Amino acid sequence: MTDSMSNRDKGDGAPPVTGRTVFLCLLAFFAVVGGANAILVRAAVSTFGGLETESSYQAGLVFAREEAEARAQDERHWQVAARFAPLRDGETRLQVEARDDLGRSARAESDLAGR
Repeated sequence: MTDSMSNRDKGDGAPPVTGRTVFLCLLAFFAVVGGANAILVRAAVSTFGGLETESSYQAGLVFAREEAEARAQDERHWQVAARFAPLRDGETRLQVEARDDLGRSARAESDLAGR
């Protein structure tokens, strides 16, 4: 006799694996997977937070133009430093210093009252 035959004869208490058992386990597995997918799809569809645009083509053109402008700005190799300088009477001055790739400076200041 083989080992599997002798184990069955000993009566170890484990039920035999039949075609019906395999089918029920397979059915239960797909029921759990299908149920989880249904719950997740329902949650995804009911909580749609995407951005809707009138014309995705126009939005794409705007994005491409902004990207080209940003690339052109990066090619200038500007370095910008900004700081707030407190003044008398609670006023604040914003000092911005921008330098190009040759180190030339352009300076702008703005008074922000009460900030």
